[in-house]
Amino acid sequence: MLRTLSLSLLLAALVMSAMLVEQNNKALAAETANAQRFDGRYCSGTGDAAWLKLIDESFAFFNADPNLPNLTMHYDAGRNTLEEGARGGAWGIQNSYGFS
Repeated sequence: MLRTLSLSLLLAALVMSAMLVEQNNKALAAETANAQRFDGRYCSGTGDAAWLKLIDESFAFFNADPNLPNLTMHYDAGRNTLEEGARGGAWGIQNSYGFS
């Protein structure tokens, strides 16, 4: 009796796992079919275009960009350091949670 119950539970678990795998494969296929192509300045790819756009914008902080503040605005070549606030030319916004 116990052996039959164990085999029944094992069979039920196998059937359920097969159903979950099939369901997951269908979801992945639908996701791939709905994927959008994104070609940005710093990254490109296929997938969620809004997410890829955010990744592209995050790379802009490491390069000179007139639309976003970046690390080059904080670099002081004379001291070879990053600065912000009054010592950094006081161009930055207040409460920017910077380096000082």
